[in-house]
Amino acid sequence: MRGMILLGLFGVAMFFFAGCISPPLPGGGIVQEEFHGVYTLPPGAILQVSNINGNIVISGSPDQTLVVNAVKSSQYGQAELDKVTIEVQNGSKAMVATRFSPPGARVTVRYEILVPGTVLVEKVDTTNGNIDVTGVTGDGTIGSTNGYLHLSDWSGTLSAGTTNGNIEVHNIGNITSLLTTNGPISGTLGDVSGTPAVISTSNGAVNLELTGGLISPLSISTSNSPVTVAIPKIFNANVDLSTTNGEIHLEGVTLSGVSGTSGHLTGFLANGGSLMKVTTTNGNIILRAA
Repeated sequence: MRGMILLGLFGVAMFFFAGCISPPLPGGGIVQEEFHGVYTLPPGAILQVSNINGNIVISGSPDQTLVVNAVKSSQYGQAELDKVTIEVQNGSKAMVATRFSPPGARVTVRYEILVPGTVLVEKVDTTNGNIDVTGVTGDGTIGSTNGYLHLSDWSGTLSAGTTNGNIEVHNIGNITSLLTTNGPISGTLGDVSGTPAVISTSNGAVNLELTGGLISPLSISTSNSPVTVAIPKIFNANVDLSTTNGEIHLEGVTLSGVSGTSGHLTGFLANGGSLMKVTTTNGNIILRAA
């Protein structure tokens, strides 16, 4: 076992590293260090989390403290682990960040973070890792490369994007964008309001249920995959549905003022309203009642 003091920590906190340290084994033995920190943040504090090569899991907490748990892992020995530090900045602009010195260290870092309800999550990003966030508040931006995004019970406005990963959302207050490549997008959305919203992927299916109202325009697009959108019984919107090499199916919904062809339909639902545009290539579009 080994203990160490982390340099670059700001504010009052309790923290320690505790890990089983062993030399790398032939064929790739794993060396690890655990980080644990507990921090008191003022109400209304803004939190940013940034990682490199690893997953991030963030959950809302009824407690009044920010809890940061992390594990550094490497197959290349303690010297490689020592190239990576975890920096936590306390205060009204809080930050949790992975620092590589020099860049390119062969280390992964996995975070599990508990966030008080009085703290606003502003930004979460990683590379080569997944992000799971649930039960938090704030107008936030979530981003990854080569990883999925699973986001739920978020109170606030959300923008999320990844490459080579799926996006799944549930019970989100509002969205401005959900963007990915080579991955599906699925889940449930509440009211779409405030700004025009964009949901887009390539080479991935889109399967969404809209549980609220459409107050602002919404664009949903993909390529080489189908799109399915479920809407409430009463849903006021203008609709533009377009597919290349596919069909459009209406299931349990009434589209009024219809014009177009089998591959491109326009019209309005209920009393009409903001525009919902759905586009795909090489896939069907299904607009159905929830």
